[in-house]
Amino acid sequence: MEEVGGEEVDTSSSTQFLESMLASATAGVISRILCHPLDTCKARLQNPGSEFTSTLQVFRQTLQQEGLGGLYRGLGTVVSIGTPAFMLYLATYEYAKKLCLSIPALQHDYQFVGHFSAGMAAETASCLIYVPVDVVKERLQVQRRLLNGREIPGSLPMYRGTWHALSTIARQEGLRGVYRGYGATLLSFGPFSAFYFVFYETFKGWGLRHLHLDKAEALPFHMTLASAASAGALASLITNPMDLVRLRLQVQRGSSLPPLTPAPHSSPAPSASFPSSTGASWTGVGSPAQVHGAPTAPPSHLPMVKGERVADTAAIVREQYHNTLDGLIKVYNRDGFRGLFKGSGARIAFFTPSTMISMSVYDTLKGEIHNLLS
Repeated sequence: MEEVGGEEVDTSSSTQFLESMLASATAGVISRILCHPLDTCKARLQNPGSEFTSTLQVFRQTLQQEGLGGLYRGLGTVVSIGTPAFMLYLATYEYAKKLCLSIPALQHDYQFVGHFSAGMAAETASCLIYVPVDVVKERLQVQRRLLNGREIPGSLPMYRGTWHALSTIARQEGLRGVYRGYGATLLSFGPFSAFYFVFYETFKGWGLRHLHLDKAEALPFHMTLASAASAGALASLITNPMDLVRLRLQVQRGSSLPPLTPAPHSSPAPSASFPSSTGASWTGVGSPAQVHGAPTAPPSHLPMVKGERVADTAAIVREQYHNTLDGLIKVYNRDGFRGLFKGSGARIAFFTPSTMISMSVYDTLKGEIHNLLS
């Protein structure tokens, strides 16, 4: 039985599954196309060594230097591979929620436990697809900004596109590279999804009670939007520290990466060595730290770390994280409590409209598709 328009209607499991798949696919694509620029800003703001201080600054500079294409870098990965992950995500949530709420103890005062558990289950399943997508997307988003927020002089991008990035990571770093940050992703997005659905279902319940509507009745569209947006903002703020470490784990290079390729006929430039997670190093070009072995004073435009100006961005990038806890500790030791919430504004700015659009479109389309298939 399924509640549609206040009435219980018999539908087969296969029909319900089809409705969920079609609605989630459409909702996922629409929300990503509209919100991907904000996700790019978040990734670049949280990237280790970033000198950006606000989402608006990232947006303006990226648009000025790289055009609209820079803001949509990595979108192909999300749409082509991430859409199935989003479909699996919502399908798993619907199934897990139904399963959890069938338990008598979770049907009344403890429904939030069922929503929390279903959210965790949804993220666990979808991460099997989404983590490789996230790794590729975020490396594409930040690859031109590993040195002082500017493209490395005399070098070519390491990744030419989605599939080239995926194959390169798999070949050079193996399965571990493809799933880099999987544990951190679960620790970040698992709680995010869990808290999100607890807040979302709670806010919808408050809306129904405020309007004196039965649970079987549909909440007005604008209140669904408000519930989704509020839930997204709260959940994204709470889980920002985990997301920051997850992103930094994913953009760390593996130890087997070759040196950056100089562009043809480019002039030699001083090199900068970036240690990998195993202690090896890869060499880029354009470091202002030394020229022919002679140390120079740090330029005034370089970032300050604990009151001291670092010689180059490599000083920040070289701080490798071995796992999530190690990352959290190192971020706190370097930047304090405030550092754990760097990029939270961009994260909220992305997830608020993203979840608002995706969930409201999903809930609306699911009902419309049901009517078409009936």
